[in-house]
Amino acid sequence: MMDVLDAPSPSGQVRFDVSPGGVGRVVLDRPRALNSLTLALVDDVIARLTVWRSAPAVHVVTLAGAGDRAFCAGGDVLTARADILAGHPERAAHFWAREYDLIDLVASYPKPVVALQHGYVMGGGLGLSAHARHRWASPDARFAMPETGIGFFPDAGISRLLARAPGETGTYLALTGAIVDAPSARYAGLTDLLLPTEALPAALEALERGAAPGEVGAAYALPTTESDLEADRGWIDPCFAGDDAARILARLSTDPDPRARACADLLRTRSPLSVALALARVRAATRDPDARAALATDRRIARAFMHDGDFVEGVRARLVDKDEARWRHTNQKDVTPAEVTSFLD
Repeated sequence: MMDVLDAPSPSGQVRFDVSPGGVGRVVLDRPRALNSLTLALVDDVIARLTVWRSAPAVHVVTLAGAGDRAFCAGGDVLTARADILAGHPERAAHFWAREYDLIDLVASYPKPVVALQHGYVMGGGLGLSAHARHRWASPDARFAMPETGIGFFPDAGISRLLARAPGETGTYLALTGAIVDAPSARYAGLTDLLLPTEALPAALEALERGAAPGEVGAAYALPTTESDLEADRGWIDPCFAGDDAARILARLSTDPDPRARACADLLRTRSPLSVALALARVRAATRDPDARAALATDRRIARAFMHDGDFVEGVRARLVDKDEARWRHTNQKDVTPAEVTSFLD
């Protein structure tokens, strides 16, 4: 049975092993691609977690990324775009569906899952790790849902977490795709604690000895301090209130705080349709009872948005040609409520 538990992944894009102490270790192994999620990688992890779920030899699971640059920078959006352009949007839709299946599996896993968040933790990588039962972030971790910058929307069930962040900080993160550090991510509810890099070996050894993940994390965590995100609530909360993205942009543009005006400049580079949808999704996500419900909604939106959103153009501009995107709306006021509602219904 142990040979099955420790068998290599078919894709070679992820490493698995079970330690003598019963720790099942998953390491995303595409460091040159910042451990971005491919369909093969996702399928491999789903298959292995399914085996480990009922294996007595596995007591706890850890999720990590290979290399020192990223836990996971997101899904393989270049391949998804290529599938759409080749006339096979169903392939892209299948990838998103399987990614959401994996996140759902992690969120509902019957055994403790510990996500080791370091480096870039973005998009699908944030969805995969933030839904784990225990989230340990290293001080170098950088978090974001950058989807509005590529003409998509904050998916992977993260809108449900952002909807529950203090004040309007979750709205700010959803609309702008801003990158925040580990203390700000903890404040927003995207991680549980900061674990010094030098303490990680001892923490993992404690898991090997059978210590509960919650006790281990508490023993080695850095003290909680005020984050930049918390400090910025003086302008974030009033500017990002309400359900009208155009009004949010207007308030940011005229706020006396220079950080708010800089945020307005950032927001103008995002897809207006994606920004409007992100706002509506965060507001609606307050009613999602759990991760599974949030992912079901995201699955439906993703399928529609690939056809009628700015995804193909956004990926082209940001990752292929690296120039200015030509969004289908020239400014935020051009997006109508009916357009946004069509994706949510």
